[in-house]
Amino acid sequence: MQGRTWAIVVWALYIASFFTAGITAIIGLIIAYVKRDDLNSTPFGSHLTSAIRTFWISLIGIVIGSVLLLVFVGYFILLLL
Repeated sequence: MQGRTWAIVVWALYIASFFTAGITAIIGLIIAYVKRDDLNSTPFGSHLTSAIRTFWISLIGIVIGSVLLLVFVGYFILLLL
């Protein structure tokens, strides 16, 4: 497959994670890590790097928001995600 196709697949899996409780996001993350080195010399390598960063930043936001649910501030943080 071409680099563009891999980037679209990863982002589509991220979007599908809203309906699969994050399972497809993990699959997208694995694909992004595996294909990033192959596509590093193309413009789509940066797309996969961005997808990897998006996953980890979102995960950190979800964890922080979930912990802060105990003091009712987390609702606003999770709402922003």
